[in-house]
Amino acid sequence: MELTPMTMSGAEVNEIARLCHEVNRAYCQAIGDHSQLPWADTPEDIKNSARDGVVVTLANPNIAPEESHANWCRYKFNTGWRQGTVKDLVAKTHPALVAYAVLPQDQRVKDYLFGACVRTAMEMIGEGREDVRASVGETGGDMPEEVPEGTPPRGFNASPSLTLEEQVARTSRTRQDMEAPRG
Repeated sequence: MELTPMTMSGAEVNEIARLCHEVNRAYCQAIGDHSQLPWADTPEDIKNSARDGVVVTLANPNIAPEESHANWCRYKFNTGWRQGTVKDLVAKTHPALVAYAVLPQDQRVKDYLFGACVRTAMEMIGEGREDVRASVGETGGDMPEEVPEGTPPRGFNASPSLTLEEQVARTSRTRQDMEAPRG
């Protein structure tokens, strides 16, 4: 079964978001930015931003880093953030809320890392599901119940203003726009 936002549980989306956050935090520490909190201490709106990025990447596995960044900016702006000279969780300002083209290279790397983390986790989860199906099939046990097509992840809604179906439709349209020939 292909992994999409509709076939993954909220727990799976959350775990991928946590992985992405922690990889980003480690990268930030490596470049001297110690502003990232561990996942357990991270405010829910920051976690939701990561979850939103996971859902978008699951819907568009080949999303370009530029489009991933644009999606992150849209999410931030839609939840009250604005561009500022410093990252401030209370004032909701962030210096990276700018066009991708003007981001410094060390900030662009984050979008590459995020996509790689989501795609790798997606592959690992898919392989794990196949392993479970194979082992259950060999032992004659009951197969795990399939998630019906169109079922949203349990307990998950990354975008406060959009339903999961609207988010997936939006990202699907974005992917179609990206793949459309330009004239």
